[in-house]
Amino acid sequence: MQQLYRAVDEILNTIDFESIWHGFTKYDFALYDKTRVCYRGKIMTKDERFLGNTAIQLDNQIIAIWKIETPEQEDSELLASNLVHEMFHAFQRQRGEFRFPNDLALLNIPDDAAYFQMKYFENQLLCIACKSKETAEKRRCLEKFMSQRKYRDTVFGNIVKQEFLAETIEGMAEYTGCMALKQISLQKYEEKIESYLKKLGSVDNELFDIRRQLYYSGAIFCMEMSLVGSDIWHEIGKEESSFFEISATSVSPKNLMKKGGNPLPAKIFEEYRNKTEKLFQDFTNPHPKEHHGNWHIYGYDPMNMVRWKNKILCSHFVQLKNDENGQELFLEGPVMLTLRENTNNGVIAFACEKNLR
Repeated sequence: MQQLYRAVDEILNTIDFESIWHGFTKYDFALYDKTRVCYRGKIMTKDERFLGNTAIQLDNQIIAIWKIETPEQEDSELLASNLVHEMFHAFQRQRGEFRFPNDLALLNIPDDAAYFQMKYFENQLLCIACKSKETAEKRRCLEKFMSQRKYRDTVFGNIVKQEFLAETIEGMAEYTGCMALKQISLQKYEEKIESYLKKLGSVDNELFDIRRQLYYSGAIFCMEMSLVGSDIWHEIGKEESSFFEISATSVSPKNLMKKGGNPLPAKIFEEYRNKTEKLFQDFTNPHPKEHHGNWHIYGYDPMNMVRWKNKILCSHFVQLKNDENGQELFLEGPVMLTLRENTNNGVIAFACEKNLR
């Protein structure tokens, strides 16, 4: 772990953070596993603050953290670029960023094939823009992408606004990680961008993992806007509009999909719905003990949560707080939550396979 820490630290010291985003600098970071934390090159005992890959408060400062499974198998260059992503989150927090999405509302994706058909069509336009060699053609494709996306916003409203915010927070951070990787290894950067385009262009379950897709689309959109000469920099903590809204101010909403066109086969959408429903059925059979009460969600891993109607399945962990006595629960996944009607975070029941903590 210490050897990996030193290798990553050396790589991070070679990165020109200012060229990636004005004012951005290197932050302290920590690597951790199930029991240990390596911070500033020294080993300490892991505590409850170390959950997921993110930015946390430690020693009166915000640092980036990353969970390590097997140190000897880690690619130190890719890990360094991933830590830059988390360092940008530290930068966002330090600068007073407030354009955060409601992650739990973002789970409430419309059960409507048209939403995904439009989303898929947008992805194709963004991929075409990225692959275009000429600046003028790239700009035309980006304008089409923005027009189509703004049209989807007029149809589906709040959920698309949540996408804009998630893309602002995570997409911009992913962009900085990619730009760092470009400085570290051009080959690995090109491989990563190619993998993002493949994921954005795929007609499979990747399409339905909306939050994860926003990492890719946000990063690609930032890159492409920069390549056509747009100044993507803005002062974080003072800007109220999402990155997409800032970029698309002069573009009008327009539905560019052909009438009667269906770029996403209905069969794919049905397979997604059936697979999601089966996840919840498999969890409840055999049925674990269900606990009833009144809680609200106050801690979660948004990358490992799936919603189906009024239920959420958390594969990693979730933290609940009792609305009556303030008692806090840490529930290790898998956990199934039943939501109070017309809420995104009110919980009236939960079931988990492991012991309560």
